[in-house]
Amino acid sequence: MSGAAGPRNEDGSVTYPAGGEEVDGEVPEGGSVHAKSDALYRQAANIHPNPDYGRALGYANRIADALKEATGVVREAGKSCLDSLPEPPKDGSPKDDASWWRVRRSSGSEGR
Repeated sequence: MSGAAGPRNEDGSVTYPAGGEEVDGEVPEGGSVHAKSDALYRQAANIHPNPDYGRALGYANRIADALKEATGVVREAGKSCLDSLPEPPKDGSPKDDASWWRVRRSSGSEGR
């Protein structure tokens, strides 16, 4: 059996090495694959001549799912934080604006 799928690349793809049984006298080439949730790609992984293609596709899909989940969690946390901040004064005077900033600074919410 050939080596495992390689590292994740900056573009989100996963690199895999050449491997598998020879086809027409040559070992199937390696490459890289992006996350694909389409059933057609999952089926193609089962018949691809390089067994590392399927593993790389699985890794890429798991990475994409984890990033999607993490992004959702960060968005929820950010929304919760923003929602907890007091609203700035609407059509307030400079004195009202300054007071709002003082309260915000004293509450420790500045810089969040």
